[in-house]
Amino acid sequence: MIKTYSSGCTNLYQLFDLKTPLMPGVKQQATIFKHPDCVFEIQPASLEHHKKQLIHCFDISKNAAKVKRFEDFKKQQFTKHYFDKLTGLKNHHYWKLAETNDTLTGRYWVLLKLSNLRDINTQYSYNNGDQLLSQIALLLKSQLPIDAGLYRFPGAKFFVSITVPADTTPVITEWIKSFLPTHLVHRSLSTQVSLHWHAGIYPCHNKAKPGNVLEACTIALSQANYQRPYVVFDPNSVTQIRLHSQHKDRVKFLIDNNHLILYLQPQVNLNQDIVGYEVLARLTDPDSSQVLPPSDFIPIVEKYQWHVLFSRKLLEKVLALLSDWPTGLANVPIAINLSGPELLDDVFFEKVLRYFTENPSLRDSLKLELTETSVLSSHLETKRRLNLLANVGAVIIIDDFGTGHASLSQLIDMSASVLKIDREFVNQIEQSERHRKIVNITLELAKSLAMETIAEGVETPAQAHLLQQMGVRIFQGFLYGKPAPVSYWSSKKSNQKVHQLLTN
Repeated sequence: MIKTYSSGCTNLYQLFDLKTPLMPGVKQQATIFKHPDCVFEIQPASLEHHKKQLIHCFDISKNAAKVKRFEDFKKQQFTKHYFDKLTGLKNHHYWKLAETNDTLTGRYWVLLKLSNLRDINTQYSYNNGDQLLSQIALLLKSQLPIDAGLYRFPGAKFFVSITVPADTTPVITEWIKSFLPTHLVHRSLSTQVSLHWHAGIYPCHNKAKPGNVLEACTIALSQANYQRPYVVFDPNSVTQIRLHSQHKDRVKFLIDNNHLILYLQPQVNLNQDIVGYEVLARLTDPDSSQVLPPSDFIPIVEKYQWHVLFSRKLLEKVLALLSDWPTGLANVPIAINLSGPELLDDVFFEKVLRYFTENPSLRDSLKLELTETSVLSSHLETKRRLNLLANVGAVIIIDDFGTGHASLSQLIDMSASVLKIDREFVNQIEQSERHRKIVNITLELAKSLAMETIAEGVETPAQAHLLQQMGVRIFQGFLYGKPAPVSYWSSKKSNQKVHQLLTN
């Protein structure tokens, strides 16, 4: 060993890097000087059995290498599990491991969310979105006080803690604003990116479990919006959330189990004859026999993106009605409302297209109303698919015209054949010259494009008379009938002219 590693050495301490002096009966590990990979276990031999002092040296380099690899592996796995790879920050696993009931107390906990990350990813790519998150993490780390805690949570979330006096709750939002960036120049793109933040805040003044603190911040964050971006947790909100969750589950149950009924609202011509119906959906609760109005379930459908499921159930009901048309119901077309999400769903769209292709009679009996206020209604693929439906004979109606997105471009790009003048303009037509001008312009535009018009939301005879003078020929609104079940409109009474219904 001396010849191999240290030919000039005269004692053991020149060969081995010993941490402590050799002692009889005591083993220790040592490496050879300048050769850290050569590891030996060293122990002085007993003088009872030997006339000379002997040193036992056992080469354990291979075992030491294995131990080192294992320790490196453990360190790597620890880092992988407890640190965020993208930002280098401690993650949610580390937070659960490190924080206790005692360390949580006396601090404000803030769950931050970059609420427009999805838009950033769409505009600049996911890779650039990740780079931006990494850049934000460095900025937050530099902006926060030295005693603040900063963790990266899944998604676009960061968890921050700060020690704040107990009487400063009203100014906590101002403190958040002081360190949150609202604009940041992206390093790679050299472009200034707008950042929109939401925050759920929990002041932990008393002892609490980590899970409860995180839950409180999550609840507060769920209540944040663009008008109220920073929300402090309110214990009363738990009850509201529980009630909302129960209502959401009930709505989903009613939709899944086909507790959906059709209401119809008539569309009439100048002679007060019913020339069409708009189909409106209601949910009925079998336990209470209560009919839920749209305000009770449409916001739930939109929030949880159940558009496709809901429209599929509605379409099935409408097709069943068309195949078994009630004897007393006026034999006129009916219109069903659709929005962008349904048309962009491949399965739903293919079904609708096949229905019109395989059933020519459907073209005269079922019309499709596109809700123009949907941002997806101006989506290029939506326009392409509506044109495909128009090519097989489907009548396309633009609903809520003038109140949504890119109305004029829709008229150019889509094969729509009917415009509905929104109730927002009809409601003010008697009092407002500007509203009358907008209606006139809409009528002239529709006429130049050979499109029909329907005025909806007509509630007074004066409105109807004024619209008739302007050139409107089809009307819809409470003046001619509120939405009612199919059974009502299929009665003998409701098959008469609308003005007779109203007088009766």
